[in-house]
Amino acid sequence: MVLGELTTDETERVLRRQQLGRLGVTGDGRVSIFPVSFGYDGAFIYAVSQLGLKVRLMRQHPEVCFEVEEVESPARWRTVLAHGTFEELSDEASRDDAFAQIAAQGDVAPLSLAPYSGSMETLIVYRIRVTEKTGRFEHDEVLRAARTAQG
Repeated sequence: MVLGELTTDETERVLRRQQLGRLGVTGDGRVSIFPVSFGYDGAFIYAVSQLGLKVRLMRQHPEVCFEVEEVESPARWRTVLAHGTFEELSDEASRDDAFAQIAAQGDVAPLSLAPYSGSMETLIVYRIRVTEKTGRFEHDEVLRAARTAQG
């Protein structure tokens, strides 16, 4: 078994390959985690949400954590944590750029339509200004070889 840290390049690749991440926010005396579709440009993570608990908590406590993972098995995975600050986007050009970044993320469509199921007047477009990124991995070639030999 090998555990280790992803290089900066590997961390970037994981963030650019995935379309779904988990947003960690604090407030109301607890930590909440929300799955979100996202786009990433190297400096910011972009997402949209209907006005609700997630947005309320981020407005109150803008320091957030974002997690992305690639899991092949319990013994073969990569995960990235990005810490940063919530920023709401209100001008049309910034919102359009965010939508374009989200739409361009990853290799598979469609993106989640959940944020768009409500009113466009309550659709919140935001980004996370990434201040820190870390990545970890595990891979176990012995376990993988044993599974491959079994057939």
